Amino acid sequence: MFASALPQGPEEPGTTPQADPDAHRRMLRRADQTLRTGEEPPGAVSADEVQALIQERLGR
Repeated sequence: MFASALPQGPEEPGTTPQADPDAHRRMLRRADQTLRTGEEPPGAVSADEVQALIQERLGR
């Protein structure tokens, strides 16, 4: 589904803020797999869990 969104050639210097340009491609592949299978990747947490962790760290 997202395979067509992957860059086909080398990116131009300065077009990505990432230190690891391949990180975006890996994220797209994981998102595509999640959408195709409906299964969360191992170790995934819900948005509610993330919000709870943020609130905990902020001492709220």
